[in-house]
Amino acid sequence: MASSMREFQRSDAGSEEQDGRELVEQIRTRLLPRRGIQANADEILVTFSTRHALNLLIELFVDQTSTIAMEDPGLPDVRQLFQRRAGAIVAQPVDTEGMLIDDALAVAQLLYVTPSHQSPTAVTMSMARREHLLQVASTHNQLLLEDDSEGEVNFLGHPHPALRSLDHDNRVIYLGALPRVLAPGVSLAFVVAAPEIITALRQVRRVLSGTPPLLHQLTAAQFIALGHYDALLLRLHQIFRQRWTALRDALNHYLPQAIATIPNEGGTVHWVDIPAELSAERLVQEAARRGILVEPVADYFAAPDSTTSGQLASHRNSVRMGITSIANDRIREGVAAFASLLRELRTGQQETLAECPVAALKGPALQAAVAGASLLSKTVYGHPLTIDLLADGRMLGRAGFADEDRDSGRWWVEGDRWFRQWQHWSYGEAVGFIAVIHGQRFKLFDGSGQLIDTLILHHSEPSPEA
Repeated sequence: MASSMREFQRSDAGSEEQDGRELVEQIRTRLLPRRGIQANADEILVTFSTRHALNLLIELFVDQTSTIAMEDPGLPDVRQLFQRRAGAIVAQPVDTEGMLIDDALAVAQLLYVTPSHQSPTAVTMSMARREHLLQVASTHNQLLLEDDSEGEVNFLGHPHPALRSLDHDNRVIYLGALPRVLAPGVSLAFVVAAPEIITALRQVRRVLSGTPPLLHQLTAAQFIALGHYDALLLRLHQIFRQRWTALRDALNHYLPQAIATIPNEGGTVHWVDIPAELSAERLVQEAARRGILVEPVADYFAAPDSTTSGQLASHRNSVRMGITSIANDRIREGVAAFASLLRELRTGQQETLAECPVAALKGPALQAAVAGASLLSKTVYGHPLTIDLLADGRMLGRAGFADEDRDSGRWWVEGDRWFRQWQHWSYGEAVGFIAVIHGQRFKLFDGSGQLIDTLILHHSEPSPEA
């Protein structure tokens, strides 16, 4: 075992200023290539944690003459670390492709980004945005600090290569981390950068903190070498994929009208908008009283009370829902309870059946009105949704920008209710609604008269041959 004295004595770790050669080699040959990064041993430094690495880099590169750019919203702890040393912070807005690239970045010497899953929105930076960012950094001779400590876990596509792997100028400093499951109290991270930067960081580390225990480094090296690291990542990926999908599907089922999530491709959170007339702080407090834990997002913005430009500026009144601490089989009931609370708090603030200016359709009139029509909408995560209601009672659903998500089912009218049942979507359960057609709007109300969803009712024009 790695913790035995014999193994420690056999470890060729070098001086106390050097890192364990075994761990550096595992990072270089096993961890970095999966992110597209090729590195030599002299381009890697081991640290106690990501925060330790950030402190070393700030000590080396940041002073009162420095201007730092970072994402807004962003991690408050990281912002505070920079504010302790930097002369100015540029809070750069984020959109659905990651940090915006514009002229505001030109004044900064160091750009801090989380491209894999932007913290805290979980948005993944697009390839086009990554390449543009590297071009801008080269033009202005800037350093890029890429925090990839959570890695990129995409469930809807393939992971993007790290910024460091696309860098031809050696201006990207890469931060990675090992999972905190090696042993109690063992937390390790690493920096990948140009050799001269690593040499300088090693000197700063010697003065400020010293080297992470070589015994811990050897333990981590053997954990990776024996294949346990790969097995752990595979298991976590499977677990988080199930939970992430379960949360997205539950939001789509219970709150299609009231909530929309910021589009993302993976990670461990959904950033969830709530109706503008509700206070996120109040919603979080009321949810906690009922055992539903969600997180407000105001503190992630550089100036929560000011007006911020950018596509996500309107998303301040939002909450984050995480999946790391909840079992998969409890996600649905949690979202259902959250939806119930949301509707309770919105009583008197949203349209009800009693307030609808037109009467609900029933029986044959409802059947005739929707047979052969299409219902157009969006999923809760922003993808186009089309539902074709065939005259024979079949129902065909297409979601996604390339109709990549498909399902089929059936629809029917029973008394004063319109029913639908998918094979897979909405848990494959039959659900009935009171239906109102108001112009082109197809409004669905539950039995208590609360508005559940609104879709666009579309009838195709007959073809000339018809």
